[in-house]
Amino acid sequence: MDTSPRFAEKKFSQGEYIIKEGDPGDFIAMITSGSADIVRKINGVNERIRIVSTGQIIGEMAVLSKEPRSASVIANEDVAIIVIQPRTLQMALMNDDLPIIYELIQQLVARLQETEKHMEEYLRVSGKG
Repeated sequence: MDTSPRFAEKKFSQGEYIIKEGDPGDFIAMITSGSADIVRKINGVNERIRIVSTGQIIGEMAVLSKEPRSASVIANEDVAIIVIQPRTLQMALMNDDLPIIYELIQQLVARLQETEKHMEEYLRVSGKG
């Protein structure tokens, strides 16, 4: 019988890496306090993609795609997260018993819509659309 807790809380200080680009996707997290920058290395320099804050989920893309992390997440102030292991997420998806599932789906849809918007803008500006 598995008696391990479903969630673990972790805290990070300003400037600490919560997630590192290229690492395996071994957890998803929900930010419970603070904010962080999502950054991607472009030409050897960390470029900020977006800011995430309380209530937002991070790390889901690598877990769901089973690919290495595509970006880093760096605390820009003190940050607390709740860590969700892939097995917990998998069981919750099958049993529909994890409250963040709806938030996760909404976030994924928003990112897809944002990507489509950027693609349409690129095609319009480049004259390919």
